[in-house]
Amino acid sequence: MRLYETTFVISTEISEEDRDALLDRVKEIVTSNGGEVVEEDRWGVKKMAYEINKQRTGFYTVLKFKGEPDLKDELERNFRIMDNILRYIIIRLDE
Repeated sequence: MRLYETTFVISTEISEEDRDALLDRVKEIVTSNGGEVVEEDRWGVKKMAYEINKQRTGFYTVLKFKGEPDLKDELERNFRIMDNILRYIIIRLDE
């Protein structure tokens, strides 16, 4: 298994309960595809460098996880279809 890190920005227009449910859904995608969540770091609401979908702030979250390369692809696919994810990036970390 490889070590990955994803940083994603969640819309601030949703409620805290919906945001927590979205974070749980992301972690569920990782675990249901044979991965393991190593670390979760919620940065909170931050001002973005530029406007995305008429929003100037977003809720930033960093998630480190272990998994196979197909897990990264599945996570990217889900990020693209989640309306409340404004931006994301997934990188592979050196062991």
